[in-house]
Amino acid sequence: MLRDLLVHVDGSQAGRRRVEFAIDLAARTGARLDGLHVTPPVDPLPLYKPSVLPQVEKAIAAELAADAHAAASIFGEATAKRLPDARWFEATGDIAAGICARARYADMVIVGQYERPPYRAPVSVGLNCSDSPGKTIGEAVKTIAVTETTCFRWRLSFVGRVSL
Repeated sequence: MLRDLLVHVDGSQAGRRRVEFAIDLAARTGARLDGLHVTPPVDPLPLYKPSVLPQVEKAIAAELAADAHAAASIFGEATAKRLPDARWFEATGDIAAGICARARYADMVIVGQYERPPYRAPVSVGLNCSDSPGKTIGEAVKTIAVTETTCFRWRLSFVGRVSL
């Protein structure tokens, strides 16, 4: 049923829980697991004076790099024993676009909602991975479960597109 799973991983405890869930699901279904971390561009909130902006950007960049390293460590440590064939990917840029770029190769995508980037602003990441702007999930995707922090959807056919 599921051959390829993709899990978005960050350095948070929620990211760790997503990885554990994805490993359990992959082990039960025999699917291959891919982990992905997308590092967003440095974009400080407009709360700083122009004179301190370079230092703020440097600090945010360091936190983003630390989060990327933590995500890779979480995924690597969790999959080393149970799923040695799991693959790790990293990308930079818009988080939703980065996930969508890898989602086209997955039967199921596991992402978190209301993630907290290093600058601690709650963000709801909405994904529309269809080729047509404005195209909704229609019949191509089935929602399995939606919790407060995670949404699970899977493709019903290889022709379908993933929208979260």
